[in-house]
Amino acid sequence: MTPADERMLSVSFEGARRIYNACLGEAERRRRLLVESKAYQAARKMPRKTSKEIRARSGAFRAAKGAVGYDEYALHSWVVKVKHSWVGNNLDINTVQKLATRAFGASEKVLFGKAHKVRFKGRNQLDSVEGKKNSSGIRWRGNGSLDDLFRVEWSNLVLLAAIVDMDDLVLGHGLASRVKFVRLVRRKINGRIRWYCQLVGEGLPYVKEKNLSKPGVVGIDIGPSTIAYVAVDGAEAGLERFCNELDGRQKHIRKLQRKDDRQRRANNRDCYDEAGRAIKGKRPKNRSKRQQRTEARIAQERRRQAA
Repeated sequence: MTPADERMLSVSFEGARRIYNACLGEAERRRRLLVESKAYQAARKMPRKTSKEIRARSGAFRAAKGAVGYDEYALHSWVVKVKHSWVGNNLDINTVQKLATRAFGASEKVLFGKAHKVRFKGRNQLDSVEGKKNSSGIRWRGNGSLDDLFRVEWSNLVLLAAIVDMDDLVLGHGLASRVKFVRLVRRKINGRIRWYCQLVGEGLPYVKEKNLSKPGVVGIDIGPSTIAYVAVDGAEAGLERFCNELDGRQKHIRKLQRKDDRQRRANNRDCYDEAGRAIKGKRPKNRSKRQQRTEARIAQERRRQAA
């Protein structure tokens, strides 16, 4: 991938972020109109004891949503206007509609009480875009040969020579399946932006030989921090801790955080008094290159911990 390709991808992701925020704002506006409408309030009070009453109640909800346009496909029609502006110059209609679906799903969680509020994406906070099918929009092409390299095509952008380990059985199984749609992901690793392509294929996932299930009965005892297991025939038993590989990394993160705090205080002496307490109204803004490298190491350790 060339620097020009990376700049083009960054511009496209920024346009996708703006379209997502626009769709989220429009979906929230329609959700508020729906909740405040008399038809929706009347539908909520309808009985739902019998199947006939449940169908009537569902029909009333559909009518209330249709009156204010609170629907995924109505949002698809609305987002076409945004796509035709300068924001959507580098985006295809399939990707834009997927962003609208994503925004509508976030708004619907608030409607159903599964979330308290929606979250708009700040700059560089939208890190994935995807298409609806592999025949248009974001497309995966190639068979891995020298004449036909693995690549991603998106509008006028062609990302050549994708890095694929052909000896990996999992990747080989996935590439042999039909690709349904493609997702582009941006990740920050060791302070640098890395781009990944995720292929959503058709069929069943590959199962490694060590993970094949075996017939038998096993008993488990789950505790707050450990899990004990034993086979009925006594062939295998053990006691394991939950996520014991994270202990050492958390200690290292705390050590880096203390180092970051010392650097922040040294770079912003005017923001702290003689006792080391923060002065109200002053915010530390100076960040040395050493502090930036420390913060990048903290972000990297947290990313590895989450992975």
